[in-house]
Amino acid sequence: MKAQARKKMFNIIIAIVAIGMIVSLFAGIKISGGNSKGSNEVVIAEVAKAQVGAVARVNLTDLGKEQYNTAAKFQIYDGEKNISAVSPFNERITIFPAKKEKDKVTIKLFDNSNKEIDNVEVSLKQLKK
Repeated sequence: MKAQARKKMFNIIIAIVAIGMIVSLFAGIKISGGNSKGSNEVVIAEVAKAQVGAVARVNLTDLGKEQYNTAAKFQIYDGEKNISAVSPFNERITIFPAKKEKDKVTIKLFDNSNKEIDNVEVSLKQLKK
């Protein structure tokens, strides 16, 4: 009798794990379908080498514009330290100390009155010309 109970318990565990994997797969598809590009990114931050520091440009994605419709400016942080001035989106700015592609930074979002709205952690991408 104990062998049958163990087998039944084993089958139940296998079924639960299988259901969990299926649910995770579908949840992942839904999450990544955030916008037309198949991404849930709200901020895109790009960076390139410069003579001093680095040049960066930050923009909101379509999803970001929906989610942060009052955002007009940003500031880049490395941990607790700001490495850029508060700037409008889509402007090339200098960041110091320099950062490179794939570095993680925090982008603080501000409205027109410089009130902080939120902050978003991103991986820097290569700046397109």
